[in-house]
Amino acid sequence: MAFYIFFLAAKSNHISFGDCAVGESRTLTFAMTNHSKTDSIRFAWPDHPDFKFSPTVGHIHPGCSKDMTVTFKSENAVKHREQEIPCKVVKISYD
Repeated sequence: MAFYIFFLAAKSNHISFGDCAVGESRTLTFAMTNHSKTDSIRFAWPDHPDFKFSPTVGHIHPGCSKDMTVTFKSENAVKHREQEIPCKVVKISYD
């Protein structure tokens, strides 16, 4: 049985790219942390036309963190304000 968790980041966890030039990419890093003491998780970031996450899919063991990068690039002038990009998180177990 899989459990799907969708969560919204607290304001302190929002990422701000500031002003970006059209056609140029800007990359920021952040850490995803699994605060569970017992459960491993699998995460999957969706495809998005302007934001690319790396890694897009992965596992995080209990009490561990994984460094993530997110790159913004658009060929058109766009304004993203509090853009919600849901990360799918599923509890997993290893055999």
